[in-house]
Amino acid sequence: MKKHSFIFILSLLVATNMFAIVTWDGTTSTAWTQGAGTESSPYIISSPNHLAYLAAQVNAGTTYSGVYFKQTQDFNLNSKTWTSIGTSTNKFEGTYDGGNKYISNLNKSIFGYINNAEIKNLTLQGADLTVSSSLVTNTNGTCVITNCHNKVNLSVASKSCGGLVYNAEGTKISFINCSNTGNCTVSTASTDSYAGGLIGATTCETYITQCYNAGAISSQYIYNSYGTRKNSAGDFIGDATTAPSCLIEKSYSKGSSKFFFIGGCTYNKNYTVRGCYSVGTYSYSIESCENVQLDGSINTYCCYVAGTFNISNSSSCGSSNDLVWRESTCYAKKRSKVVGNQIEESVMKSEWFLSQINVLDEYFVMDYEGVNDGFPILKWQAGTRYKVAVTCDANRGTVTGGGDYPNGYSATLTATPKDGCTFVGWSDGNTDNPRSVTVSGNATYAAQFTKSSYTIYVNQDCTSYIE
Repeated sequence: MKKHSFIFILSLLVATNMFAIVTWDGTTSTAWTQGAGTESSPYIISSPNHLAYLAAQVNAGTTYSGVYFKQTQDFNLNSKTWTSIGTSTNKFEGTYDGGNKYISNLNKSIFGYINNAEIKNLTLQGADLTVSSSLVTNTNGTCVITNCHNKVNLSVASKSCGGLVYNAEGTKISFINCSNTGNCTVSTASTDSYAGGLIGATTCETYITQCYNAGAISSQYIYNSYGTRKNSAGDFIGDATTAPSCLIEKSYSKGSSKFFFIGGCTYNKNYTVRGCYSVGTYSYSIESCENVQLDGSINTYCCYVAGTFNISNSSSCGSSNDLVWRESTCYAKKRSKVVGNQIEESVMKSEWFLSQINVLDEYFVMDYEGVNDGFPILKWQAGTRYKVAVTCDANRGTVTGGGDYPNGYSATLTATPKDGCTFVGWSDGNTDNPRSVTVSGNATYAAQFTKSSYTIYVNQDCTSYIE
C-alpha cells in the first residue's frame, strides 16, 4: 500500500511540474543543460533563467545561426526589467520554438533584433505595455513567425505599434497561423506613426496567411493623399508604403482599425489581399476630397467586408465617394457611399454568395457553427466537416441539401420530382420528404422516383411510342 501511495505521489509531482508556471526573479541567468541545439534535439529552455542567458549570449555576439531552441514551460517574467534578445549589431539568427507555451507579464519585446530567424508556437499575454511590440522589435533578412499570438494591449506615444513585430526590414517577413487580440495604439500624432495588428511597418516583402486580428488598432489621426499616408492604422499592417510587395490571404479581422488589412500604401504597387474577410469596424476622417480606399491601392480578390464604417469627410467634399475597390471580386455589405460590389446582408449569408467568393479557390465555407453570425468563414476555421452527397436520376427529378457539414449538424434534404414523376423514397428506406439528417460522417443519399404517368405519341404512319 505504501509503495502504491509513493508511486501516486511521485506521478502527481511529475504531472504538476509538467504544467508549472515558472516565475522569473528579474536577475538570474542560467545556462541550459539539455539538448544539442539541433532540429531533432533542440536546446531546452525550461526556465526564464535560460531565456535570460540566451539574451546575454546573443547580445554579447553569439548569433546561434542555424541553432534550435524549445521552450517547455509557461514563463511569468513578473513585469521585471527584461533585456530583449538581440541588438542592432548582434542579432538572433536561430529558431525558437515556444512549444505552444506562453510568456506573461513581459515589460518589453522578448526579441529585440532577429535576422534570418524563425520564431514559432508562442503566446504573449499579461499586463498592458507601453512598448511598440510584444514579440520582436526589428527583423532583417528572411524571417518567419509561425503560430505566435499576442494578447497584450500595447500603446506608444509615437512612431509604430505592431502586435507581434514593430518593424521589418531586409528581404522578407512571413506570418503563418498568427493572431493579435490585444489593442495596439499610437496615442500622439507625429510625422510618421503607424499601427498594425501584426506588424507596425514593413519595408520588405511581406506575406501573411491564415492569421486574424481581433484587437482595436488605432493611430492618432490620418492624413490621406495618393502615394503618401501619414499616421495610418491597418488590421494587419500599419505601413507598407516602401515594401516591394505584400500578400495577405486566408485571413480575417473582427477588430477595429482605419483601413482594411493594410494601413499605409503606395498606389500601383504590388499589394494583394485574397480569400479574406472582415466583420470589424473602420473609423476615420477624410481630410482631402479624393477617394479613400478600402483599399483602392490593393488588389482584392475573393474578399468581403461586412463590418461597420464610421466615416466623416470634409464639408467641402460634397458627395465624394468614400470607399472604392480596385478589384471587383471584393464585396461590401450594402450601405451608402460605397463604390463597388454591394450585397445585402441576407445574401452574404447564402450559398450563392459563397460561390461568388470561391471563384478562384475554396477559401470559404458556410458558417454552420455560428462563429461568424452566419457570414461565410474561412475553411481553416471550420475544423472537421463531413460530406453529405445527394443524388438522383436527373431525368426524373432534382435534389438539394448536400454539402460539407460539421459533426452533429442537422442537414435538410429535399427531393423534387419532375412532371410525370413521383418521389417514392430514399436509398436507405426513409420516405420523408423533406427529411432531416444528423451528420456523423460522410454519407450518400439517393432519391428514388417512379413514373406516375406516361405520354403516348402517334406518328402519321400510325407507329407509336411511349415516353
